[in-house]
Amino acid sequence: MNKSDKLEIYGSYLLTPTLNGDSWFPMDHSLDIIDLLSGFLTLWDSNAWADPLKQAIHWLVAANTNQNAVETSMVAAFVPIEMLCWLILMESEAQYSVKQFKQMQADAKLSELLRVCNIPNSLPGHLTSLRNDLSEQGNLAASTALVGIRNAITHPRKTKRDFLKKLSGIARCQAKELCLEFVELVLLKSMAYIGRYRRRAYGGWSGEEYTRVPWLN
Repeated sequence: MNKSDKLEIYGSYLLTPTLNGDSWFPMDHSLDIIDLLSGFLTLWDSNAWADPLKQAIHWLVAANTNQNAVETSMVAAFVPIEMLCWLILMESEAQYSVKQFKQMQADAKLSELLRVCNIPNSLPGHLTSLRNDLSEQGNLAASTALVGIRNAITHPRKTKRDFLKKLSGIARCQAKELCLEFVELVLLKSMAYIGRYRRRAYGGWSGEEYTRVPWLN
């Protein structure tokens, strides 16, 4: 209420009600939040990172909600992936010319992003449904598998639809979770985070899902 006793409604149309979703955040372990926040603020204050960081977090949150269809979340997760590929490979590392970058396939870009960030480009052993459903295609790199699934969703030719039919609901969910985990890990690496994180879609004993970030191994 203001001084004239008129009711005014305040709100932000950029915000939505709280949505449930998974996270890398180690809820059951101690975390040095000061170090993490310091790395975040370094990016936030950077001219190169400030806007892309906001956009990447926006799309990560949008893709992470359990209210989305799995396919919706997977497509949305590739927005920050592609943004981070450009930002890190082209602007931060300056490893390619614009022409070279444009000629690279999406799976090659993701593979290179993971390599630069010291993140293993493999399907984790605990994602058993995803690994089993893709076993006919051999020992796929994670980048190849995820881009293939994303492309099958967004370019639904019959061969792509037939490919998706072979993926169980659990396998699709695991693929989506791995996409989101890669986004989180790339952001954490860019923030110079050196603590522990929670692996997504981990079905083992409680507590085993927590591990060190891969660039420390």
